[in-house]
Amino acid sequence: MFMETLTFLMITTFYPPLHIGGDAVSVRNLATLLSEKGHEIHIIFSPGAYQLKSGSGGLNNDVATSDIFLHPLHRSIIPPIWAYITGRTMGISKIEKTVREVKPDVIHHHNISLVGADVLKLTPEICSLYTAHDFWLICPLNDWGCSNICSPFKCSLCSIKRKRPPQIWRFKRLYKKMKMNNMVIISPSMFYKDVFSRYGIESVYLPNFVLPGICAQRWERSLIYVGVLEPHKGIKEVAEFFSENAPDGWKLKIVGNGSLSHYLASLKGVEYLGYLDGDTLRMERAKSAFTILLSKWNENCPLSVLEGFSQGIPAIVSRRGGLPELVADGSGIALNKLEELKMLENLDEENIKKMREKAYCAWKKKFSPDVHYDNYMKIINSYK
Repeated sequence: MFMETLTFLMITTFYPPLHIGGDAVSVRNLATLLSEKGHEIHIIFSPGAYQLKSGSGGLNNDVATSDIFLHPLHRSIIPPIWAYITGRTMGISKIEKTVREVKPDVIHHHNISLVGADVLKLTPEICSLYTAHDFWLICPLNDWGCSNICSPFKCSLCSIKRKRPPQIWRFKRLYKKMKMNNMVIISPSMFYKDVFSRYGIESVYLPNFVLPGICAQRWERSLIYVGVLEPHKGIKEVAEFFSENAPDGWKLKIVGNGSLSHYLASLKGVEYLGYLDGDTLRMERAKSAFTILLSKWNENCPLSVLEGFSQGIPAIVSRRGGLPELVADGSGIALNKLEELKMLENLDEENIKKMREKAYCAWKKKFSPDVHYDNYMKIINSYK
């Protein structure tokens, strides 16, 4: 393990509080962890991309309120649109200047879909990393919805069908740039690692991590969903199932915001809690028997499941993407279809208790900050 301090430059489209999904939270978690270990951390991100996706404004200044140095890149929505269409990075000279001034030992790319692929050519002192938070490497729409190895023509047709401009540029330049720079690609799930290997893309497995949570000795017979309230997460079907045919003695709690908020709040038999701050969420989750994520798309290594594990709460998941591997050791249950939720009626307290113990053990052994830090630094150490 490194005893010396290093300088890290992380490049990401979104960074809290200007973010939409869990990828930005993962970046913040990692940046905070490295900073606490004494390393110097710089973050390049795009407030303009957040404005484009959310319709909200960006930062009012460039000064970070912690030991992490923030470098906002785009404040207009034009550069993110340009990056999506052409793959080029507007403001690359500004980023190159930051690299010259900061002299990073490690450049770690995250979700750079609206920053542009030009940043992949940047050269650090030790190594470059790229974490595949989604399928951007192989899919213009980031979700690999076709689940097949596609040709540029098919990918372009798929983009047009979903009302997105095709990204012809990516098929000639993307992975080639990474190989030329000896970039280490990190897959947070074995599912993603296996999919990339089908495309001839080598990656190393390093799952996400979350901070420790509040554990409770007693719980109610409830499931809690935490996340964005959008159709691809499967929460609409789960809520309708509980509204019409809930397992006897069980209830569903929903935390989050999104396009389905008003609809979910209107359903009978469902407890819609909306947005909750961190402490309130942890207390509410601690009372639950399970977290639930019956996602319709190929999830990677979702933080909502890991955060449950950190509180000793097992998960009920769909057999999509990296979800089944998270509960393969008994840390929860993977379902083939929604109707299987009825099995909750046959679960006794002892079975739930065993799954809760395994969930917490899984967090401690695989998804805790210290374990992640050790494995992360081993990757970097192999290139020093």
